[in-house]
Amino acid sequence: MTASAVTYPSNFFDVTSPKLLKQPEPQYFWAMLLAAAEAKSTLQNVPGIGLPGRQAASGGLAYASELDRLQLAAASECSEAISVEESLGRGPGHTIRINRPAFSGGGYTEAYRQIGPSESISVTPIDVSGEQTTITLKRVIGPFASGGSVPQPYAIDSMDAQLGVHKLSDIVALHLRRDRMVYIDTVLNSYFNEASVLVFVNPSFTADNDYTSDQAGQLNAETLFRVEESLATRHIPSFSNGRWKMALHSRALRQLKTDSVYAAYAKDHTEKNPLFPGYVATIGRLDLYEVNTVGSASNSSSVTVYKNVAFGPGMVGYGVGKRPTVQPSTDDNYGETGKVIWCAYEGITCLDDRFAVSCRTT
Repeated sequence: MTASAVTYPSNFFDVTSPKLLKQPEPQYFWAMLLAAAEAKSTLQNVPGIGLPGRQAASGGLAYASELDRLQLAAASECSEAISVEESLGRGPGHTIRINRPAFSGGGYTEAYRQIGPSESISVTPIDVSGEQTTITLKRVIGPFASGGSVPQPYAIDSMDAQLGVHKLSDIVALHLRRDRMVYIDTVLNSYFNEASVLVFVNPSFTADNDYTSDQAGQLNAETLFRVEESLATRHIPSFSNGRWKMALHSRALRQLKTDSVYAAYAKDHTEKNPLFPGYVATIGRLDLYEVNTVGSASNSSSVTVYKNVAFGPGMVGYGVGKRPTVQPSTDDNYGETGKVIWCAYEGITCLDDRFAVSCRTT
């Protein structure tokens, strides 16, 4: 028999290529909106793994991926999407209060407002009022294991860290940044889903359960025009470019592309593409983005309903007391095992649910 790696495996070792394959990842649209408004909301540089002075020396090649090259510098108007309030140095439980005027009045006709020569002007004052929204800071940490019950750290062995093909510290750093991004994207999406107005493809529908089949809620341009009308008639502020933004699931976008009315009205602003990946086109006053992380749910007929959302600036608020940082554990087995988490003191809330329209499709 020929001597080979098959017949004498103990004399050979496998070679791991330095090449790194790509992993399919969404664009994390919602996290990018926050990054555009507050760049430091993302997990920036990740230092060596472990306590200062006891960090594991990491050997091997750099470990990079498409996630590292994700463009977080967005078009300028995207920075208006989320209202950022800083209260650095504040800890969990502290609140950031934001005021909003509340207007009232009446008698907006000449008949009410004119005063005759013999009439006296009232000396009783009218009250002015306002509203107040609060953002409560919380301590949030990551990562979190699939199927776990509490957040847990990543850990590397100080000896093995010197022997890998790729740097273990880079591998852990990449996973930390992704965990942070997915967390932010998921939480922000939940708050943008708190729209007070729902628009269905069939105007007579009023609830998700009205969709009894996938064919009952295919998106078309007329539905988008009703979304635009809802934002306009309720005086929802637009972004600095005079338009609103709308996140559409890929399935809804595919349906829309087959609509001849959409094809006639849609315009492409190509300058947005390199600045904010996911931008598709503009129809009317809606800038459309392909976002596969929009909310969805299965209704009573087992039909998946997608919660596409159109919104104006400042619907969601982000408060920060301590920006996200990487923190080492003191439980490091005398420096032999480095353990790290990311930690932030921050709060996210819906400031005004009137600022969005949820467009339900199937």
